[in-house]
Amino acid sequence: MDHFEVIDMERWPRAEEYRLFANDWLMTYSMTKHLPAANTVAFLKERKIKFVPALIWIVSEAFNRCENFRLAVRDGKLGKWDTIHPIYPTLNADKNLTFHSLRFTGDFECFYDAYLEEQKETAEKTGLWLYEVPENSFVISVFPFIHFDGSSVHFSHAKENYAPFFAIGKYDEQKRLPCMLAGNHAVADGWHVAEVFGYIQKRLDAPAEWCKFTRN
Repeated sequence: MDHFEVIDMERWPRAEEYRLFANDWLMTYSMTKHLPAANTVAFLKERKIKFVPALIWIVSEAFNRCENFRLAVRDGKLGKWDTIHPIYPTLNADKNLTFHSLRFTGDFECFYDAYLEEQKETAEKTGLWLYEVPENSFVISVFPFIHFDGSSVHFSHAKENYAPFFAIGKYDEQKRLPCMLAGNHAVADGWHVAEVFGYIQKRLDAPAEWCKFTRN
């Protein structure tokens, strides 16, 4: 069972900034960055490991390492989840979207096997939602159909919607991944975004540190 800890607003150092961006200056943002991924692409290909679940795991780990992207409002109170889990869309047999949900675990092999099992179980299913989505989740969209130079996402209900959104497109000839992070300024600033991108890059540079297995 995931834990939600209410924040003491009287002692929280970010309380004043939070109130500004949550009420007076309601603001969301999106930032696009191209991340070199040649090391991970070659490493996973050699070991016959699928690239998409690896990306979902890396981004999930990055968000879970940054407390500000785990903040949420529950029962009218701001707090933080100890863990958030990825929701990701795929094209189903009807060429429409189906959203899948996975529980994040710090062990990549366990996460990878859970991804493969979930894909097998839902391969022939259609519909937007196949099951109930965890309250503590975020959306990551990996679509290898187009390489983009810029992207933008707008939250229609920004107030108290603090879950981040992450999108990854097709890598170019230099194996650079276009990545876009969208968030709410009430809980995360530019340096939090830089922290997440920096951690993702470290994982992409050194895949042998987190992928310890091979598949046939």
